[in-house]
Amino acid sequence: MMNFIGDNFLYNELSYIESTGILGKDSGFSAFLSNFKIDASGDTFGDTFDREHTAVNWRKTQPHYHFFHDYVDGEAEVSNLLLHSSLKELTYGYTWLNWSDPIIKIKTADLIQKWDTFHRASVEGFVFVVENGLYVCEFARYYLHSNFEIKKGTLFV
Repeated sequence: MMNFIGDNFLYNELSYIESTGILGKDSGFSAFLSNFKIDASGDTFGDTFDREHTAVNWRKTQPHYHFFHDYVDGEAEVSNLLLHSSLKELTYGYTWLNWSDPIIKIKTADLIQKWDTFHRASVEGFVFVVENGLYVCEFARYYLHSNFEIKKGTLFV
């Protein structure tokens, strides 16, 4: 762990965490994502019941997959889907969970295993981008959005 600030309960549960030293607030995370050619201008999905806002503009990100992840006892199923997705091929990625904390580098395996804990720690959802920028996913309020297939038959057209 180097140059890390923050006291989020999740940070103590990770096998690896490194601060990028870049604060995510004040458009810092949007600028960070733009380095990976990810449009972080945001979007809104859903009707009045399941309306959610995303950090990534998924209408401009192709391909775009998404599925409902917020259901009772879904944690293990979603972890299994992530484990068998393209994420398993890459070791590290970046995320930002808290307004006062920097963007952090974590192990992809920790994300796969603890995605629900990350979601709860982030309060309103979070974006994860792999180290080389090839894959990005966003755990929004109800849906998991991604530019790679996690669950069969979830391509958004």
